[in-house]
Amino acid sequence: QFKLQNGKYVSPAPLEENLKLSPLVEQCVLDGRDRENTFLIVYPNEEALRAGLSKTRIDATGSRDDLAQRDDVKDWLLSELRNTWMEEPVWRSYERPNAIIIDPMEWTTENRMLTPSLKTRVRGLMERHADDIDAL
Repeated sequence: QFKLQNGKYVSPAPLEENLKLSPLVEQCVLDGRDRENTFLIVYPNEEALRAGLSKTRIDATGSRDDLAQRDDVKDWLLSELRNTWMEEPVWRSYERPNAIIIDPMEWTTENRMLTPSLKTRVRGLMERHADDIDAL
């Protein structure tokens, strides 16, 4: 659990597990410690992401890194996840992320984003995306 600036507590595990059911999401972490709102870091399924973008006539060309940096891709992915996998009243408004960071690099034990028991190293992700988080 973590606490938002408004004093609300958020338990990220249920939402993260629900999002991992989406074909768009390979791995994700919800955070928002000492912030007004939560945010989501996602390692997307590239094939599903490109297919979804193409269906909505958003340019799906470019490298995985290029897609991860584009605001139109971030906006579409966050909207798609919020509308399909994070509906109210199951998820409270303060639990639902207002921002997304797309991580182009798979989370593995080799790059130290996963523990040997395959749990996500949240601290490592926060350090890797510190600039992106500060920009939110």
